Amino acid sequence: MGINSKMRFYRNIRSKQKKDYLGKKFDSMSIQVLISTMDQEDASFLKQMNLQTDAIVGNQNGCDKEVMLLDNGNKIKFICSKEKGLANNRNLTLSKADACICILADDDIQYVNGYAKTIKNAYEKYPDADVIIFNLYEKPQKR
Repeated sequence: MGINSKMRFYRNIRSKQKKDYLGKKFDSMSIQVLISTMDQEDASFLKQMNLQTDAIVGNQNGCDKEVMLLDNGNKIKFICSKEKGLANNRNLTLSKADACICILADDDIQYVNGYAKTIKNAYEKYPDADVIIFNLYEKPQKR
């Protein structure tokens, strides 16, 4: 299969996915935060992130295991992996994602209250969008 065939195949899958979601209210669309991290001993770092949706954590820490957690009613899939590299970690979390909307995140992000509604509103405003980029507010670093 050549590159053009692969691109057509991808476009067909993408079009089918969009058709499947047409007519759904954005309130019913699921959101997952896909978090890339390294060497975490436990899931305590998730508290500072202010997660209000389901999430998948890709933790590169030298072991292979998968654990399901529940945090304030949100499902957190915690995947430990021996494989290294940010791209590998993002691909791992993407391969496990099953939500309508996925958010790529690092482990040092802190989400504002109501972020899920903001994201759903953006997709309501731009229903044909494949990707929407949001602004981040950064605290000044002390050096």
